[in-house]
Amino acid sequence: MPVAAPAAAPVRAQAAAQPAAHSSAQPATVVWERLFLHPVTGLPITVDTYQPNRAQRRLLRARDGHCRWPGCANPVSRADVDHTKDFAKGGMTTLSNLAHLCRRHHTMKHATRWTVRQLPDGVLEWTSPLGDIHRDEPEPQGPRFADTPAWDPRESSWEIPIGIVAPPGPDEPPWVYGKTWAAWAPPDAPPEGPAPAA
Repeated sequence: MPVAAPAAAPVRAQAAAQPAAHSSAQPATVVWERLFLHPVTGLPITVDTYQPNRAQRRLLRARDGHCRWPGCANPVSRADVDHTKDFAKGGMTTLSNLAHLCRRHHTMKHATRWTVRQLPDGVLEWTSPLGDIHRDEPEPQGPRFADTPAWDPRESSWEIPIGIVAPPGPDEPPWVYGKTWAAWAPPDAPPEGPAPAA
C-alpha cells in the first residue's frame, strides 16, 4: 500500500518505511535517496549517494559543456562527473562539488600533484605542481544581452518632413505639444525660413 503525500509535504520516516518493508513488488535492493532541493528555485542541490541523480547530471552538462581542465575542449559526452573533493574523503554529491573531467584529466587529477577547489558559480581554481593558479569559468547560460545605444531621432533613418507639427494627444508628454519636427533637426542642418537680416 503506497504512501500518498501532497507535493512538498514532509513524510514521517515510519510512514515511508512501512510500505517499503511490506511490499512484495519492490526488490530487496531498493536504495532510498535523500534529495535536497533549493528552497527558492527547486533545483536539486545534494543527494546522499555517490552518483548524481538525473537532474543534477543534466544541470552539470549544461553548465560545464566540456572537460573543465584548463584548456581542454573534450565535450561532456566524453567526460566523467568528478567530485572536486573526493566522496571517499567526505565530499558531498552536490552541484558545488561536481564537475566534468575527461578520463585523461580525471586520472591526472587523482594521480598527480595538481589540486582543484570549486568556487561559487561552478568556477574551478586549479593549482599546478609548480604553484601556478589557473581558473576555469563555465560559459554563461541563458540569454545574452548586448549594449546598444539609445535611439536618437536625429540619427533615425525615417524620413520625417521638417516643419510638420507633432499631433498633440492625451497620452503624449508635455514637451511634445506645439513642437515641430524641426526641433529634431541635426545641429549642422541649415536653418529653415528666410535668412536673418544683418
